[in-house]
Amino acid sequence: MFSSMLLAALVTFSLFAMMYLLIKPPLAERPVQVTLPVVELFVNPEDPPVVVKTLPTPPPPVVPPEAAPRNISEVTRVDLPGPTLTVAPPDITPTISRFGAGIDSAATPVVRVEPRFPLDALRDGISGWVKLSFSIDEAGAVTDVKVLQAEPRGVFEREAARALRRWKYQPQVIDGKAIRQSNLQVVLDFTVDAG
Repeated sequence: MFSSMLLAALVTFSLFAMMYLLIKPPLAERPVQVTLPVVELFVNPEDPPVVVKTLPTPPPPVVPPEAAPRNISEVTRVDLPGPTLTVAPPDITPTISRFGAGIDSAATPVVRVEPRFPLDALRDGISGWVKLSFSIDEAGAVTDVKVLQAEPRGVFEREAARALRRWKYQPQVIDGKAIRQSNLQVVLDFTVDAG
């Protein structure tokens, strides 16, 4: 009985030893670990350097006093490619302050943004105009844009108001201090070029 138990233990131990040798990988055939290079499929382009452009301030136009408009409500037409703009220019002739505190001047347009012609109106060959009222604040920004009249209605108002809000003015100066101007008007014409 003792010898059969010893023989069983010996057979069991030898079977475990053989199974270990069967599943153990040989040391000589172990592959060498190779690190693969990292390949980037997409490279973010670097942002170009920021270029700051300053607009040169145009010299004030020389207008003879007899030819200068006397009222801001006078209308002058400006022919530009695409939509034709009609603007009401402010009086730009400086006058000496009656108090001697400095030079007074009216608001001067600095930046005029041309309105985009609506694609539906351009495709259908529709021309028209929009009359707007607006104010100029102390910084020269256009505020309080309102549509007064439009022909045809519902076609050009949105683009005209959007363009007018982007206009910039040199604000009116009285006694050396910039002031707010209200109830100014402008007419923007939208004309389809026949070409």
